[in-house]
Amino acid sequence: MLIFYYKCQSVVLLLLGVVFEIVALFTLKYQKDEMAPFAT
Repeated sequence: MLIFYYKCQSVVLLLLGVVFEIVALFTLKYQKDEMAPFAT
């Protein structure tokens, strides 16, 4: 049961990491799109 718990924990952490990466990428892309008019 303990091993199962650790497996679930690692999977959750992995998913959180993936979600965080996606959010960070979208945020960077959005900021670049927002800054584009000011840069030119």
